[in-house]
Amino acid sequence: TCAQYGKTSELQFAVERPGGCVGRDKLPVFAEDHEGYDASLFLAGECIRYMLWQRGGFKLFLSGPSRLCADLTAAYAKGGKYDFEASTMPKIFGVPWEVAVVGQPEDLPQAKVYAVAARRLQA
Repeated sequence: TCAQYGKTSELQFAVERPGGCVGRDKLPVFAEDHEGYDASLFLAGECIRYMLWQRGGFKLFLSGPSRLCADLTAAYAKGGKYDFEASTMPKIFGVPWEVAVVGQPEDLPQAKVYAVAARRLQA
């Protein structure tokens, strides 16, 4: 884990979908002045991308170290590293893509999952 290698912090993020569904996750990351910072930035970006393609969403919320949040905001902007996601999600959901940085993890929207009733189809 990051903690055994030095200074650490935590990034928390949430992805919001239409209808009020929200996915949340958190990730231990190296501090901004740690030599492993770039690895944390890469891993955080990929974890967010995975959640976007797993669940979908139109708004990304970030809470964590300021430099990491700024770098992820730039990466998830049009023209950034994750330009494909920033350009594709609005086409899927019909809502403009947005990235918001919040001050505290408590300010992130709470995780919400709506269950879909399923039934067995008979032939």
